[in-house]
Amino acid sequence: MTALKVISDRNVVSMIGNLIYLSTMICQILQFCYVGNDISYSTGKFNEMAIFSNYPEFNKTTARAFLIYLTKVIQPADIKVGHVFKFSLTLSTFLWILKTSYSYFAVLNSVRS
Repeated sequence: MTALKVISDRNVVSMIGNLIYLSTMICQILQFCYVGNDISYSTGKFNEMAIFSNYPEFNKTTARAFLIYLTKVIQPADIKVGHVFKFSLTLSTFLWILKTSYSYFAVLNSVRS
């Protein structure tokens, strides 16, 4: 909606304000997705190192706790919205948001014209 305001606004000050707002929102979404992607990558590497450790040689109590840990962390950390929508904050999610936003913008722009 803000992009539509940017291209349709005749007032330069308002257009620049909307453009700054739009770029700020994109940067904020990018920050969350970038950090989420970094956390997912680091967690995956840590889990990979844990799986290839020599846990059968641990004592029985430690090995049992370690196996419980492995069963819990094997599932990726995703954000759930209710029980309907589940997504992970990664860079591919950011690209999906941008593509969907542009599609929405294109539809609104074609209806406006």
